[in-house]
Amino acid sequence: MELLQPTLPTTGKELSQQIKAGEIHSDCVFNNFDFNQQDLSGGIFAKITFNNCNFTQTNLQQALFNNCRFLNCTFCQLECEDVNFIESHFEQAKFENNQQKRFNFISCNLENARFSNINVEGGVFQQCNLNSTTFIENNIDVGVFNECELQKTEFKKCEFTRTTFNDCNFAHNRIVQCQFSLMFFSKANLSGIDFSGMQLSQSQFMNSNLTGCSFQKSELKQIAFTGTRIVKCNFSDANMEMANLYEADLTGAHFKNSNLNQCSLQKAKLCGCDLTSATLEMAQLKEAQITLSILSRANLTYADLSNSFISECDFSMANVFMAKMHESFEEKCIWSGTNKSSAQGTNEQLKKAEQLGK
Repeated sequence: MELLQPTLPTTGKELSQQIKAGEIHSDCVFNNFDFNQQDLSGGIFAKITFNNCNFTQTNLQQALFNNCRFLNCTFCQLECEDVNFIESHFEQAKFENNQQKRFNFISCNLENARFSNINVEGGVFQQCNLNSTTFIENNIDVGVFNECELQKTEFKKCEFTRTTFNDCNFAHNRIVQCQFSLMFFSKANLSGIDFSGMQLSQSQFMNSNLTGCSFQKSELKQIAFTGTRIVKCNFSDANMEMANLYEADLTGAHFKNSNLNQCSLQKAKLCGCDLTSATLEMAQLKEAQITLSILSRANLTYADLSNSFISECDFSMANVFMAKMHESFEEKCIWSGTNKSSAQGTNEQLKKAEQLGK
């Protein structure tokens, strides 16, 4: 006995009626359909090709699109939740002026798509191709980009909050006037990206590559770099108060006029760095390796340089008042105009205690 196939709809309204009647659509093509203000909520679509279709103000609440193709389609002024696109292909797709709550794109090809003026809450991009995609004036809160291709992707005037980029492939990106807060980047290759003037406070970069990035005049308060390559980066004029740079390799980095107060730089490698006029009040530099670096006019008041290795550095006119130099090794440095005598030398009682503890 052959199963009866539903009659293919000829308009968006007919498709809506069939969905409400419980029909499931698969293996068909919808050309030039206008879904403006149509109700497609709860619809299940498998292996459907949508060609030149308009999804303006369409209700896609809890709709599922599996292995579908969207050719030259527009998704505009949507206000819906829990929409899922799985293994679907988009060509020249436009998402504009939408309120997207829990929109999930799983293993989708969104190359060259455009997302503009979108509010995303809880959205997921899982193993998606987002190469050459454009994000303009979007608000993304609690979003997840996991194992996505993001080469030549552009982010302009976007605000990201509590969003995760995990194991994504970045390259040749353009990031302009964006603000990031409470972000988490893991295994991200962001080398050469210009983050100048951006908000990145309380964000985390874990096991990522930031070689040659610029963070000039950026807000980086309480930012954390864990297992991340940040050589040759420019942090000039940045606010890095209470930043975590523990064990960081900062070779060739620039911190001119930056705020590093209470910053964690324990066991960090500072080779060939420029910290001219940087503020490092109460900064933690214990066991740091500081070589061939410029700290002229830097403020190291109450900084802790205990057990550090300091070689061939310029401290001229620096303020080291009450800086801890306990068991630090120093050679071939310039101290002209520095109040070095006001720094704290080796604490003999602490030295004995440390020796007994070995």
